[in-house]
Amino acid sequence: MLRVTFCLTVVATGFASFASPATDWAREELATYATMVFGRSLKAEFVLKGDTQDFADDFNALKGTDGYAVRLRGETLFFIADNPKGHVNGVHRWLERNSDIIWPRPAGDLCFYTPNPGFDLRCSQSDYRDVPVFTSRHLSNNVYSPETWRWFARNAATSIVDVRYLMQKKPELEDAARKYAFLGAFDDTFGEGHDMEHFWFPRTEFFKDHPEYWMEIDGKRWEGPWSNFCETNPGFVEAFSKSVERKIADLPEGVKTISILMEDQALTCTCRECQKPIRLQDGSTVGPDDPAFRSTRFFIFFNQVARHVAAIRPDLRIMQFAYLHLSVPPKVKIAPNVILKFCPFPRDMHQSVVEGSANRKWRERTDAWLENTPNLYWREYYFCSNQHFPRPICDTAATDLRYIASRCVRKVFTEMPAWGGDVEKVNTAYSLNRPFSDFFTMNGIEGWTMGKLFWDPYQDPAALRADFLRRTFGPSAKALAEFYRLLRAGWDSDTRFVTYCDDPFLMTLRYVVDKGSADKCMALLAEAEKTADTPDRRKWTRRMRKVFEAWLSEAKGRGTGAFEVPFNVDGKGKWAKFPTLIPVRGRRGKDDSGSFFRICSDGKAFKIEVMVCKQDVPVTDCQPDKDGFLCGDKAELFFGTTDGPSYQFVFDSAGRTFEAKGPDASWAGNWKVSAERTADGWRAIAEIPFASIGFAPNVNPRIRFLPVLSMKTKYAEGVRNFSWKAAMPHKVSDWGELNVAFAP
Repeated sequence: MLRVTFCLTVVATGFASFASPATDWAREELATYATMVFGRSLKAEFVLKGDTQDFADDFNALKGTDGYAVRLRGETLFFIADNPKGHVNGVHRWLERNSDIIWPRPAGDLCFYTPNPGFDLRCSQSDYRDVPVFTSRHLSNNVYSPETWRWFARNAATSIVDVRYLMQKKPELEDAARKYAFLGAFDDTFGEGHDMEHFWFPRTEFFKDHPEYWMEIDGKRWEGPWSNFCETNPGFVEAFSKSVERKIADLPEGVKTISILMEDQALTCTCRECQKPIRLQDGSTVGPDDPAFRSTRFFIFFNQVARHVAAIRPDLRIMQFAYLHLSVPPKVKIAPNVILKFCPFPRDMHQSVVEGSANRKWRERTDAWLENTPNLYWREYYFCSNQHFPRPICDTAATDLRYIASRCVRKVFTEMPAWGGDVEKVNTAYSLNRPFSDFFTMNGIEGWTMGKLFWDPYQDPAALRADFLRRTFGPSAKALAEFYRLLRAGWDSDTRFVTYCDDPFLMTLRYVVDKGSADKCMALLAEAEKTADTPDRRKWTRRMRKVFEAWLSEAKGRGTGAFEVPFNVDGKGKWAKFPTLIPVRGRRGKDDSGSFFRICSDGKAFKIEVMVCKQDVPVTDCQPDKDGFLCGDKAELFFGTTDGPSYQFVFDSAGRTFEAKGPDASWAGNWKVSAERTADGWRAIAEIPFASIGFAPNVNPRIRFLPVLSMKTKYAEGVRNFSWKAAMPHKVSDWGELNVAFAP
């Protein structure tokens, strides 16, 4: 076993199609790894349709996919594909079939294999066709790292490489994107992420002359970021369509899909016209109280945009999210050139959408969407903000994927912490303070397995995990198999609701410490390190042991807590004698940020103070704005119940509302906030009426609460997030619990 750090010279070829950088790289990879594993090079030809009159059945079966076929003719291997991406997949999957080689994680060219100098090509698996169940198999988004692209490519994943972003921000990466088959090789996409306002209809270009195109909240046109629009304004429909037309006029060659994706905002327009009941073509009406009202209103507008695009570019597809309020299937058919990226979020990750009661609404919505459109794209959060802990999520995913495959869904995606490209960069979200590489250290087994299921969901996740351990860890596989079995046992025995963003330390507490398996797990990791037979395996298992040891240490500080909310006796905004103090985790994971939240009640509303200290967490690149407030700092307040709706309110150091989310928009204008600078930071007071969040303390005085603070620090680029005990948003069961006192 060894670490691959070099490539051999590529044998020249006579086929014209080899001008593709991806096909060239596929040939190079075969030459390199065949020599390393088998001790000799292999003669191979890479063919596309038009290169040869042979293999007609293969070309017909592979059309429109990045699958491949391998045929052995004499001493020559033929890799047959519909596009260069198929050649890349074919080489690496053939090597996996005919050896125990594995590329287990993004880490340079790290791979493990057993040399086989006696390999006989005549006895190889070299006469088969392999067509993926899903034609798009995205593991993470916003990845612009050649190292991560290379790992994706070697494991037959696809990746969203936003052509627009590459052109504008990362042109130096274009050659790598083409080499690793993520650009110009299969299916190029223009745009990605929440960009309806940011790119397609920018505020800087249109708002001054047409504020009426933006959503109205509490009687005013929204001036904050991440805005939705006034979808019923007839002038807006035409203006938006024309803006899209101008921007697609100069699309790069090869782009067949554009993303025009809603902003990450649940608030929608509350103007008089947008609140009118919608009359459908069949004479029925959809009223504002109907769960499908907002999505129906949106897609009536968006279908008009789609029809405009179809008239100009009939070959172009448009991607749009079915997310937040748009996850509810509308009562109008989706235009045929629109691909819906359906996001079943948030959901219980313990259960699939097919089985169990917790996700019943997501199963119903999945079925309803499939009745509405054949162009459904399954966009999941199997990993996302679960940065480290190896939840056995692939069992849930396999059930989901088999179901949607049976319903002819052909595009799948999961968020995964490979994004950003730099796996060594520290993840500062919610005080985890661990490098992204720790995801692969601890959870590489699930990431690799997920990639295999995306190709063929009918495989057994348990068998895939065993294969990963055997190939990756050799003699240490036995101890690690038992380690992961204990983690799965803890997970399986706990029935609490879990979401995409579970805290690894809290999970360690629940699934390991509380189950009594901590010592056994540590002993197994020590055994794996002891039995590792190569430096790379020893380094990996040693890091696993150290990470797990840190989890156990930090698990002691996790868990929910209860806070007593005192009654504000004078009712004039002054704090009670014994205010509830909620510290937030500070730099390096210590409770020393000097910042905190305090909370009390006047019997009608929560009054919450945030005090931000900028001394223990020094500011860099953070100058006061024109109003004298510190740029980049925000506070977030989350309220909710474990089995009901949740609410989010975000404001900045100037007291400006940044974002508000909830089951509807009617409550947002009732939340108030004021802010001021202090000698060492800033202070704000927010007022949250009980009625605005559906809270009735006379019925039940308890409600879940999570305060989060985001501010610039010297320890991270951009913004650093802190929260109480590092709890995670959208995981209500991890939040603190407020117990509200009544008036005397």
